[in-house]
Amino acid sequence: MSDSILVRVTLDAYDFAHPSRKQTQVYVQIPEVARAVWLLPEDHFGFSKSEPWPSVVDSAQEHYVQRGMVTDSASEAARLAVVKWLSDDANHDAMQEAWELDEARRHPVARKLLARVTELEQCQKNQADNFEAQAALIRQAEARVAELETLTASATEFRVWEPGYGLYVRRAPGTTGFAVMEARRTDKGRRVWTTAGWQYSELLSDAEMFCWPDAQTAVAEARRIMPGAVADEGLSGPCDCGEGAVHYTTADCPAAQRSAAETGGAQ
Repeated sequence: MSDSILVRVTLDAYDFAHPSRKQTQVYVQIPEVARAVWLLPEDHFGFSKSEPWPSVVDSAQEHYVQRGMVTDSASEAARLAVVKWLSDDANHDAMQEAWELDEARRHPVARKLLARVTELEQCQKNQADNFEAQAALIRQAEARVAELETLTASATEFRVWEPGYGLYVRRAPGTTGFAVMEARRTDKGRRVWTTAGWQYSELLSDAEMFCWPDAQTAVAEARRIMPGAVADEGLSGPCDCGEGAVHYTTADCPAAQRSAAETGGAQ
């Protein structure tokens, strides 16, 4: 509000009956309050032109009261409205601030500093707005993560897939354990990845099949043994020898070793 408060002190001939006599005019504009004018003797100009605006208004009203000056009722009401408004401490401070800004604008160096302050304040506001926007996005992301965690906690099956090969990660009925099993079936059932390696589902108890304690662990295991992940590590991948454990190279596979011994050479 202080930026719209205005006080102007001028020296001119305002008495049409005596055009050669100059008077000091104090013009005050308070938005949504009043516009008021005080006409004072010429010698008031030297004091009023450089004083803070609250002091100028107080001095002008004091002169009117002491001299018992009489004007029309509308002008009197406007002056009294300004004086009453100014009696509030917050309004007094607002007028003082408006005077300080007005004085600063009249000085070239101060104008540059004020422009820089305005620029910095706008920059600070923009940063605050950006921060709030980022905070809102973070809150949305956190809400989405919580939603997904709830969904994950209630999920009974996950799929880990790549072209030509897939694994199911399934929750045990009525428990928290998870099993990792191949999507393809064989005459021995599906192959299941357990803590002891690859086993056929037909040969496993529920405890052995659903051996992974939670979905996160089971999915991590499924991703680790996918053919693509194994190939990225430079290994040959899980073999289908039927020995139960996972064998990443022929040197690790008992079936391959027996075959090599029977043929007299390494595979």
